Amino acid sequence: MTTGGLHALQAWLAHEADERDLELVCAEHPDPSRGELDRTVVRLSTCARDVAAHELVELLLVGAGRVSVRLDGCSDPAAAAAHLDPVMRMLRAGCIDRVTVETDLPDDAATNARRTVLDADRLPVSRRRLFGVSADVARNLPVPDEDPHARLVSAIRALVPAATPELTELDSPSLRLAARGCVACGVCVQACPPRALRIQHGSGGADIAISTLLQTPATCTGCRSCIDLCPSGVLEAVGPWPWSELLVDREVGVTTLTTASCERCKASFPTTSGERCCPTCTYRRANPFGSTLPPGFTMPGAPSTAR
Repeated sequence: MTTGGLHALQAWLAHEADERDLELVCAEHPDPSRGELDRTVVRLSTCARDVAAHELVELLLVGAGRVSVRLDGCSDPAAAAAHLDPVMRMLRAGCIDRVTVETDLPDDAATNARRTVLDADRLPVSRRRLFGVSADVARNLPVPDEDPHARLVSAIRALVPAATPELTELDSPSLRLAARGCVACGVCVQACPPRALRIQHGSGGADIAISTLLQTPATCTGCRSCIDLCPSGVLEAVGPWPWSELLVDREVGVTTLTTASCERCKASFPTTSGERCCPTCTYRRANPFGSTLPPGFTMPGAPSTAR
């Protein structure tokens, strides 16, 4: 368990018999005890601006009926609201109204009795559960070490049964890629941390393949590692994928080209005229004893070619 996250709260909710309506407050909140009595108040170990989007959404899957993030006691409510805005827009686009962000204390909160405030990292365990006599409730918890983007996508898929029109218009973190002039070197595939890219080689005839660079939008995190490390400099982002594309598992073609397998090094290389060797091996065959000299340069003692 990592201090500052919501894993301990998720584990606690997963074993509660009934769903809880949660009210999350920042660690620096001076007095969150006043408010609606039917909510379970949980003080975070950090500010709301540091809450991970995937952990917030996952609360709805492990036992939270509703989640309210209260910013009236936050030291920087504008930053916290800006941090939470992308996930809130995404939830609204998916017609999920069980998470809210509250910037003001309710008008009647001062008249309510004081409530117990729980600590997100040290939550109470009932005696019945401690002694094993409570009902055995255990909802499935997300895998803590899984990629945060994958966890967020998985949670949204569980909450949104089908894409809504709003999700087709809402930008996701995933990048739509294009690669005019791709040489199918495969560096982008190796550079992608979440493995959102792969090259598929299909038969195109004798010693020729139709190679396609494929992307899985749901897996892409938008880190741009593939773009930054493309040795040819041809891979680019042409815009984000909409959130609706992340709700399904599918591959899309980034580019397609004709390739051949080099008869010397066996590497794939683009070809349009039936070459048998890749450019590197072709150059090495033409210059078996080293590199050619730069234009205009002559070795000392070599005869001059000037006229």
